[in-house]
Amino acid sequence: MLGTTSESVQADFSPTGERFARRNDKEIELWQTSPLKRLVRVGASNWTAIHQMLFSANGQLHYIDYDRHHWITPDLQQGTGIKMSLLSADGRHALRIAPQDGEDGFEPIYYGATSDVYDLQEKRSVCQFPHIDLLSGPVFANGWFAVQLASVGPRSPQPLAVCELATGRAVLMPFGGASRLYPTLDPQGRWLMVHASGTRFLGLSNWSERKVFALPLAQHAFSHNPDNQPYACVHLPCGNPDPSPMANQLPQFAPFMSPDGSWLVFRGSESLQIFRNPHMAQVAKLPHAAFKDPSADAKTGHYRIVFSANSRFMGLQVNNHLYRLDLQGQPLQLQEMAPPVADFNLQAISSDGLHWLVQHKTGPQQTFQGALWRGNP
Repeated sequence: MLGTTSESVQADFSPTGERFARRNDKEIELWQTSPLKRLVRVGASNWTAIHQMLFSANGQLHYIDYDRHHWITPDLQQGTGIKMSLLSADGRHALRIAPQDGEDGFEPIYYGATSDVYDLQEKRSVCQFPHIDLLSGPVFANGWFAVQLASVGPRSPQPLAVCELATGRAVLMPFGGASRLYPTLDPQGRWLMVHASGTRFLGLSNWSERKVFALPLAQHAFSHNPDNQPYACVHLPCGNPDPSPMANQLPQFAPFMSPDGSWLVFRGSESLQIFRNPHMAQVAKLPHAAFKDPSADAKTGHYRIVFSANSRFMGLQVNNHLYRLDLQGQPLQLQEMAPPVADFNLQAISSDGLHWLVQHKTGPQQTFQGALWRGNP
């Protein structure tokens, strides 16, 4: 048992699985997996919430508190960096939303630039964009960043903004009347998948589509202010590159993706469809217990998919069923585990596939308790 927490807690293992971290809005803890021991506990600044936590490849723990970057090194030294809103998985780049002119070196390069992607190693602004917020779902991957621009009015355009981190090339991709764009970036920087949705006929009809674009994006597809596109295209090239046919066989909804990008998993009510990169070919369809929608006030018993940091194992929760999938196994098959309790939330699986981080209800008050479970080999 790890202590009572709020249900919004996040937990994850380090790349080796020798440590794990867990957070809620008000504190973050770093633990040793075996023997179980808490190493560090840090409270949030003032009334603000800790809103991002991740391990980089070298085992350093990063988190953002009060819009400021903090870290804990493998030898437990703590540090504090610049203000930011989101950190890339490798700890190299940061999204800064609405920094003040001159703050940590921010200088707008055109009128209306209010946010940027910042290189923490070279201490420079890489790409600058207007009107970004965290609710727009910004994503980083190896060499790339993408986000839908935020709305600034009832009819303002909301194109997809894309940044190539190595070159600083920033472009916008308008998607017509789409009100919601959900970008997915291949962790190895090979493709960009965009799910777009909106309404037609004064909101009486819904539409959605999915497109995949090979990276890098074709430079000839972009130009300044094409076809009288919105004002943002005056400052940044806009365009609609041809989508790739590579994903025509994929289901229409967004995939769960392994950290290395090798595996794409699509959920169904009674099975998983497993696809393998880079050719996006289906390699398995794995049945599992039928998923039943929990009641509206249920805090446990949901559908969860998690991957180990090394992309070797996948954990699956279907209501009160728990499965493990060895992605190096031949053939691929789900192994049902025996969770110690029925009411739980799956949060993480270790790189050896043996340890699980969960939350479950406990005690007469049915409070949430964090727990480390050890499964069978």
